[in-house]
Amino acid sequence: MKKACVILKLAVFGFVLFVCAYFFLLFPEETAKNVENGLVLCIKTVIPSLFPFMVLSAVFTSSIFCEKLSRMLGKATRLFFGLSPFCSTAVLISAIGGYPLGAFTARSLFEKGIISREDFKKLLLFAVLPSPSFSVGAVGSAMLGSKSAGALIYFSSLLSSLALGFCSKFIVPGNDTKQQIYMSDNNGYTISALISSALEKSGRAMLFICFSILFFSAVLAATDFFLPTETARMICAAILEVTCGCKRLSNRVSLPSIAGAVGWGGLCTHFQIVNEVELSGLHTSVFFAFRLLHGALSSLLCSALLKLFPVANETFAFAPSQQVSFSSGSSLAFSLCLIAMSILLLLGNNFVINSKKSIDKIT
Repeated sequence: MKKACVILKLAVFGFVLFVCAYFFLLFPEETAKNVENGLVLCIKTVIPSLFPFMVLSAVFTSSIFCEKLSRMLGKATRLFFGLSPFCSTAVLISAIGGYPLGAFTARSLFEKGIISREDFKKLLLFAVLPSPSFSVGAVGSAMLGSKSAGALIYFSSLLSSLALGFCSKFIVPGNDTKQQIYMSDNNGYTISALISSALEKSGRAMLFICFSILFFSAVLAATDFFLPTETARMICAAILEVTCGCKRLSNRVSLPSIAGAVGWGGLCTHFQIVNEVELSGLHTSVFFAFRLLHGALSSLLCSALLKLFPVANETFAFAPSQQVSFSSGSSLAFSLCLIAMSILLLLGNNFVINSKKSIDKIT
């Protein structure tokens, strides 16, 4: 059975590679056009919203302020998430800096020996969410024409992340051993040297992110060619790459549906942190299950927040000729389907929260 599953995965992977290569060779103009669109998105949206925070986070994690803040928030982090006090740095940066930064920060703390492998795994389950600048600035203001709508998307994703973080302490066992004392690694370095090092690290990470977006933009060109309907193309775009997906979904589907896409984050984002997932030892099926849960919860919470803060009628108007019919009821059904898929992924990995045997398989 296991051998058949491996063969099936290889067959699917080979087929996808063949289809993409076939399209890239036969339709170079369409491929180049989509890559150009991805480059524009990187220049106008991704780099401005991410790079400054990446530099600041790199400086922050190497400074004495990180140690001080970790001590201040340590008790709350341990109580609510079951994490080491020093994980508060990664949690905070993920909430402020956006998708890859929480995972990058968690890896940095783990490689320095500041947090345990178990803490690293837990952080990867929930510290992957959009930044305020991406949600409010890029999606809300630039794509939807509404900062209020972007704020609802962000808070939906943030609350979902906190809920999943709370659940994670029951999934990955905690580390009862005392963590080593956190000491910032900027001793003996000038501020200018610290900033220079942060710029170098952030620049490499930013290039990796942009190249990932460009590649998935080319893949989107192939999917656009083979998929028959506009609705299928939009859904595929949201699954593959969050920036392109949100751009296509904007003003065409309900706000909770867009919040679900933003909470999911896109395979492009997930591939940016797959090295961190492998380094931690976390099963990829568990990681993807939590990404699906994040998207479903974000959609549900956005629907609830819209009832408390009804910004849709004022600032989120659809163009009748472009609107795709996704009612609030269908958004709820879609969210429930995502939750069901997440449960199947977990059960498919023989994963049961209260089973010590299942926990041992993850760790």
